[in-house]
Amino acid sequence: MGLCLCYSDSIPASFSRSQSDRRVQYQPHKGTGNHSSTMNQLRQIKRSELKPDEVLCTYCTAKCCRYFSLAIDKPRTAADFDYLRWYLLHDFASVFTEGDSWFILVHTKCKHLQDDNRCGIYQTRPQICRDYTTKNCEYEDDYTYDRYFETGEQIAEYSNARFNEPETFRTPKPGLPILN
Repeated sequence: MGLCLCYSDSIPASFSRSQSDRRVQYQPHKGTGNHSSTMNQLRQIKRSELKPDEVLCTYCTAKCCRYFSLAIDKPRTAADFDYLRWYLLHDFASVFTEGDSWFILVHTKCKHLQDDNRCGIYQTRPQICRDYTTKNCEYEDDYTYDRYFETGEQIAEYSNARFNEPETFRTPKPGLPILN
């Protein structure tokens, strides 16, 4: 059984919606786990459709509460890239760039995020959360990074391309046996 969170004016029977705030609630979804046909029929409200008295967070899946990123020094040497490779050998970590700035991104949910995507410690939340606005948040999910690395192999290959001879740009083919 999986959990779905979807937004739409027409909600399938497996979902419930609070009429007062139009927010879709998590409901168990029994089945194969393939929700693509249902998900494609549902749509997320657009920022432009938001009424003046509504809050964008009401319609969001709390993306800003499911990761954090920290600025890191721009790697300049092969040894610096090896440190980045070490970061990426850990689960739920990635590295990205925006312009000349480098960041480590840790994909982990805030332990106070509730099942309804609301903050469990809203009144005492940290200042960074209080300062965050929805003005430039990733609600639309259309953001792309200049560079994005998810694996140690990707960062090693990038480093190799910067610091080594062209014939060693790619990692060697694995010596796997041919199966009949």
